[in-house]
Amino acid sequence: SSYTTYISARINEEQQKFEKAIQQYKALLNLRNHPYKFQSALRLGLLYLRMEKTKDALSAFRTASRLNPRTDYYDSVALEYLIATTSSNKVDERGQCIRSKLY
Repeated sequence: SSYTTYISARINEEQQKFEKAIQQYKALLNLRNHPYKFQSALRLGLLYLRMEKTKDALSAFRTASRLNPRTDYYDSVALEYLIATTSSNKVDERGQCIRSKLY
């Protein structure tokens, strides 16, 4: 089920099995009609940011923005911040700042 895959991806991410988690998040993004698409895209972006893959992170954040159900104000604001920061000209400096606060 999509729930099981999402939980497994989160566990793999926490265990620093990043490539496995990336595969699972991408698989979830390719499925239709399940409630974890937004979360999968957001987690994928955060994971790429953690791995210092800023272009991939920005792409995932933009996907999350398109999928955002806008039911949580704070998710929306955080996502806007992540997109703005990741797409700025000071990606490395700001990205490092974000990574140090998240991890």
